[in-house]
Amino acid sequence: MGETQDKFRAVLAHCKAVGDLVECYVETDVSDFPVCQCGFVESVNDLQLSLCLLNGYGEPDGIINVRLDEIVRLQVGGKLLDNIRILYENRGKVFTEELLPSQDHGLADPLDAMNYARENRLLVSILDDYKGRTAGFVTEVGSDWVQIEQILPDGQSNGFALVRTEDIARLDIGGKQEQSTNFIHQAKLGR
Repeated sequence: MGETQDKFRAVLAHCKAVGDLVECYVETDVSDFPVCQCGFVESVNDLQLSLCLLNGYGEPDGIINVRLDEIVRLQVGGKLLDNIRILYENRGKVFTEELLPSQDHGLADPLDAMNYARENRLLVSILDDYKGRTAGFVTEVGSDWVQIEQILPDGQSNGFALVRTEDIARLDIGGKQEQSTNFIHQAKLGR
């Protein structure tokens, strides 16, 4: 085993001992780029790693076993892993909104949908015609514009954006991505 693998094994063993999440970048035959897997170390030895995976919403997503010589990078700590840990530790509390197809919310009109999101304090994601993404809380709705209090994926507030409604290509309200971002935002505010 090479020095790099020894270091990887030592870091992974430490992560297991203290319960740290780890991002593990693994070489594959399918792509020129390594695949990133996130999770808790289940076990590690001189040759193999077993990682209990978490998806981006902090939900368990199976177990992978990889050879240490296939690992090209490890990441421990950082905002992404902190956010995934918050979601993981609060499983069952994060996804509370359900907009069911059997309910008629009358949201076909984008302005009605924006007003619904504003009135119910639901986080929205907007994709505009220029492939720009804005996520946050609707604070004002005009006749042809909307104002969004922007919330970054790490839960931090980021000022506000004004968007012309005619430029909205897609509007997501209360989905898993929006609910997880909102939960992280609320957790960082101490609510």
